[in-house]
Amino acid sequence: MKQIKYLILAATVLYSTACQDLVQGINDNPNAVPIEAVSAVGFLTGAQLANIQVQLGHEQRIVSSWSGHYVGYQNLYKSLYEYALTSGESNGFWSYAYQGVVNQMRYIRKTVPSDKLLVGISKVMEAHSIGTLAAAYGNIPYSEAVNPEISDPKFDSQKAVFAALQTLLDEAITDLTGATKRVIAEDLHYAGDNAKWLEAAHTLKARYFTLTKEYDKALVAAQKGISKPENNFSFRPLASNNLQDKNLLFTLFSGSRTGDLGNRTSYLITTFLNPAVATSRNNAKTREAARRSFLLLDDRNAGNNLGFAAITEPMPMITYAENQLTLAECATRTQGLSAGLTFLNAYRVQLNGAKLFRKLNATDELKYDPLVAADFEAGGLENADKIDPARALLREVIEERYIAFFNTWMTFNDLRRLRKSESDISVKIPFNRATATRHPERIIYPQNELNANSNAIEPAEGLYFVLEVNK
Repeated sequence: MKQIKYLILAATVLYSTACQDLVQGINDNPNAVPIEAVSAVGFLTGAQLANIQVQLGHEQRIVSSWSGHYVGYQNLYKSLYEYALTSGESNGFWSYAYQGVVNQMRYIRKTVPSDKLLVGISKVMEAHSIGTLAAAYGNIPYSEAVNPEISDPKFDSQKAVFAALQTLLDEAITDLTGATKRVIAEDLHYAGDNAKWLEAAHTLKARYFTLTKEYDKALVAAQKGISKPENNFSFRPLASNNLQDKNLLFTLFSGSRTGDLGNRTSYLITTFLNPAVATSRNNAKTREAARRSFLLLDDRNAGNNLGFAAITEPMPMITYAENQLTLAECATRTQGLSAGLTFLNAYRVQLNGAKLFRKLNATDELKYDPLVAADFEAGGLENADKIDPARALLREVIEERYIAFFNTWMTFNDLRRLRKSESDISVKIPFNRATATRHPERIIYPQNELNANSNAIEPAEGLYFVLEVNK
């Protein structure tokens, strides 16, 4: 891993002149913070833009197509959809994370170590980006990464990386708890609101404990996580005149990739959410037509998108939905059906009030009535195949996660987490190729790293190598 010192990606990731608007007012009150912080904070926006690419960019769309959410219809995305991934596809993904995020966040910590707010934010950002890489690849460089003295950093085990990130997030929580609150205009997500950053940090802790199947710890962390939809950690397009300042899917559909990738014939749209299909999610207490309309994408005419891919629609990355569904899953696992059902029904209240998505058409059914324990008894509304009631509730939660995590890495993470060990509750997605017998289990290491780092070795099984946390 060759080091690119203090690389700023803001101009090349999403925005160009829009960044001028984002930093207006930085010097309005020069006495409020040390002059070093004024300099260091300039790295925050660029790192956040790079992280948006890590979480919502090209590689995320690839794994979403492997997860039944998207279909690659033509050109490159058709090949990727059919599992024909090459090592060159993730060069940018790797670089955005290490050079675009981690390098910049460590520079902030080195420059203003006493600024608890910036330091805390930088640690959450690093944990977010590196955690996504660890979940995607498995073993990755971390303990020796982004060190100018080490040209070939070792690859740490996936579990070791997640353990290190838990420590980093604990440090972030301490920093943010002790931080003096102030407005940071360069913070695209929370404008320096340390209370919201604290919630995001706890939800990330819960995410990583869930990935490592430490469900008791995930439950504890999620109890302090994102508490309401308004506190979601999202990319929010600014609706400026800048051509790049738009929802990323809208940009994809309106550019050279028009018609290449979409979801009109995906498993999610045609089967899972389709009221006309008997095996869909729809039943007497749940009607998904409104959410289906919101998630349905028009890949051939970007301007027709009024829902998830609308030009200024926020794109979620760490959310209330994730946190609440983690509470529901982990409470069911560790405390039983009644505890998990309470969290799930609280979440369904938000769905029923259209607080988690916008209802686009007045005629679309939207219904999420409270569920009761009897619904999960053998032969009940949510247990036609008569499995254990607590398992039936878990299946309902996992199915809800499958929808709620649309356009994020979490869907791919859940599918791999449960596929081998808990097939009774996992979502059964179809293969994308008629001759396929296995689903992809990871992303292939980037070619640039394979060329530059003698410690980078691609497993013989490539895409199908089962990662440490999923065995």
